[in-house]
Amino acid sequence: KVTLAGAETYSLDFYGDGLINYVVTPEMVRTLVENNGAIISEGGTITMTAAGAESLLINNGILQGRTIDLAANTVKQQGAVDVSSQNDKGGTVTVTGEKVLVSGSIKAEGKMGGGKVFLGGDYLGGSATKKYSDKPIKTAKKVVVTKDASISVNATDKGGGG
Repeated sequence: KVTLAGAETYSLDFYGDGLINYVVTPEMVRTLVENNGAIISEGGTITMTAAGAESLLINNGILQGRTIDLAANTVKQQGAVDVSSQNDKGGTVTVTGEKVLVSGSIKAEGKMGGGKVFLGGDYLGGSATKKYSDKPIKTAKKVVVTKDASISVNATDKGGGG
């Protein structure tokens, strides 16, 4: 399991002894979580979260796992996200926030059926019904999928698409 996180307020202990802590407040820094490399968790979960009213999460890199969750006030999925399976159904990608921008690729393909991709909410943007997701998904105020984006939930052998 891989987790990247940010918050409005946090404490730093440079020596790890619990004696001197430096508290960082929202006035000092805007919350940002960014990936520009490759994070691979074969069959596992990748969670990238930035908390706070002005939080920003940017994925410009590669994320590969079975379940991938991206959450912040503003999420920019500009890289490659892949939860595909060569043996089973595709995995699940959830991208949530007040504002969601997708201009990269998201793949949830699977040999036995396509996976699930949630962008800014569940069925028809809802979150309360949990129609397709096993957990409530926050509904975004704005979701933009650019012409350069690619989202694929194909079944590559048997079963239906996601």
